[in-house]
Amino acid sequence: ALSAITSDAALTAAAEVISEKASGTGANESEFDGWTAYDFVKKTLSFEDVLKVRSTISFYPNPTYGVVNVDSEARVNEISVYAITGQLVKKAKGVNSINIENVRPGIYIIEVSTDEEKVQGKLIRK
Repeated sequence: ALSAITSDAALTAAAEVISEKASGTGANESEFDGWTAYDFVKKTLSFEDVLKVRSTISFYPNPTYGVVNVDSEARVNEISVYAITGQLVKKAKGVNSINIENVRPGIYIIEVSTDEEKVQGKLIRK
């Protein structure tokens, strides 16, 4: 059963148990996908913090006036751009760039999918 960690001593004990269970297993960070990430200041990490730790995908320029390029170690399957409302605005398959020059200026969500991962981030169209 799960219980709340209410003190620094309990937090340290929990970290020691996790460390002990993982020790010698050869486990690496990628085997913990899907876990909620916490740092040891007792706060949930932001979306951007988690991406910095495990993503091999990046996109640029941001902000952009049109073409957005994607860098990835894996083959890019799909790039999707969504309005803040969740509506799909533009999609490209099997390429490493997407042209949003005909999209109105504003804030969007970009989603990049490979065989290995799917990453979302904020994209600004100037």
